[in-house]
Amino acid sequence: MKASAALMCLSVTLALAAGQVLFKQGALQISGAGFWERLIQALTNAYLLAGLALYALTTMAWVWVLTQVPLSRAYPFTALAFVIVPVAAHYLFGEAWHLQLLIGSLLIVAGIIVIGSA
Repeated sequence: MKASAALMCLSVTLALAAGQVLFKQGALQISGAGFWERLIQALTNAYLLAGLALYALTTMAWVWVLTQVPLSRAYPFTALAFVIVPVAAHYLFGEAWHLQLLIGSLLIVAGIIVIGSA
């Protein structure tokens, strides 16, 4: 895979992870008691709207990536989001980080390296 294609795959993955962080931040601000109150809070929440907009842009970027890279080579990069999001959640939201998460993350990175070297 060319370096530019790998960089584009990584950029899409980072944007997906950023979208998850925006969704979490938005979810933290929803605190209404009833369904309708929560729905209105969600529909007017800037973080949730930003996350949705980012996902829309990321989808368009992903389609462009797929014009350049076979799906079987590009898709494994998205697994990096399973590493990036927990790390971001730990530092941004104070979520717990534990040994199993570390081991799983290392296995994901190793798998991506193996797939990328094929």
